[in-house]
Amino acid sequence: MKTIKQSYDTIKMNNHRKQVILDNILTQSSVSKEYLRYKKFVFSVVLICIIAFIGIQYISTNHVNNPLTNHKYASDTNTTLDTVPYNITLQELQDLDFYIFANGIIYNPQIIHSFIDDIDNTKPSHVRIAIVTDEGDPILNEIYYHPQNGVTLYNDTTRDQFGPKNLTKEFYQKIGVYDDAIYAYNTELTKETIDQNKACFITYTHQKKL
Repeated sequence: MKTIKQSYDTIKMNNHRKQVILDNILTQSSVSKEYLRYKKFVFSVVLICIIAFIGIQYISTNHVNNPLTNHKYASDTNTTLDTVPYNITLQELQDLDFYIFANGIIYNPQIIHSFIDDIDNTKPSHVRIAIVTDEGDPILNEIYYHPQNGVTLYNDTTRDQFGPKNLTKEFYQKIGVYDDAIYAYNTELTKETIDQNKACFITYTHQKKL
């Protein structure tokens, strides 16, 4: 392919006119290069803005969903656990009417007894439960029971310093008591289904011997 200069040399024309044409061609070529550079610059700026926007959205989402920075990240659910203060004490849990199982000791036992009575009588019911770990961190549960609609179980581990910090929502068809413990399940509640992890353990119903 001939260069502009080679093409120019083959043109049979007055030298002055040839020079004018060459100047115009070179000027157009220079403008085209400048235009291409400008397009590349604009494209780079737009690309950087898009990447920055995505990065900001990602950081913002992670901040909202991080239970350590914003404990109310689950406010779009119908659980009340996200309104519980993050650094809550055992006494405060009792005052908030939580049924508490802490190192084999039960607090507010009447709450779970009332909940079990409602289940036995197929009455809609609701209970909030706190299970305190050996290190003293509360794991919170909230259970909604309806005889027709089944069981909705919320589990909040955001205060457990040695475990995953999540707030999860699960559905089960039934809820019941087996061997002094409450389980949510779908088919039947037997030792076999419990051993096979087909039933979800919720809490103990009686104080355990230390």
